[in-house]
Amino acid sequence: MSKELPETPDAPLFFVSYRRSFIPDRPTVASRPYGKEILQFFDDLTDDVGELIGAPLNYKPGYLDRADSFGTEWERQLLTAIGTCQVLVCLLSEPLLRDSEWCAREWHAFARREIIRDPALAREHQRAIVPVIWMPLHPTLELPKRVSQIGIYFPPGLPDPGYETAYRENGLLGLIRSGQHTAYRAIVWKIAMHVDHVRRSCLVRPDVPADSSILSTDFEEDV
Repeated sequence: MSKELPETPDAPLFFVSYRRSFIPDRPTVASRPYGKEILQFFDDLTDDVGELIGAPLNYKPGYLDRADSFGTEWERQLLTAIGTCQVLVCLLSEPLLRDSEWCAREWHAFARREIIRDPALAREHQRAIVPVIWMPLHPTLELPKRVSQIGIYFPPGLPDPGYETAYRENGLLGLIRSGQHTAYRAIVWKIAMHVDHVRRSCLVRPDVPADSSILSTDFEEDV
């Protein structure tokens, strides 16, 4: 099942889902700029995944919504990306779980797709959704069922056991802002390796939603 690129031409290998701060009464996604740390993480993960898969010069393995306008074409591009990528990397935070309608849509769009696992390569119950801690999650937080069923990603085999504690307590954003670069880079590399493993062991069938209205806007909603 190992393949050099996703089976759909021009499809990204992975999709990074993240929450943007919104302006009340303005539905446009353009009003929700992404932070520089989001772009740093995306670029670092893209570089690492590209190295691992031996990406051709003109192939970009990752997708990050950087829209500066809102409309039918923007929505079609985003839905095509989430409907054809092979891995969803979701940057978890409590605000994302509470009020990010688009992140909930992206999760639903990906989770409803058929996944075929190679029994010789895939780990038991291998999933293609990778929820990572972006900002610290309160210890008493009860994750929505659709997230808890997947489970938060904790990288195995880190060179220092303290890195996992730092990741759990700070999130990737906190590691960047507090200058814990070595821990941050080690974790991003492990995420990249996990993305590559999913690529080799699973095939997520393309399924592009007709439009966003059919997708859930709430992580708590049963679908």
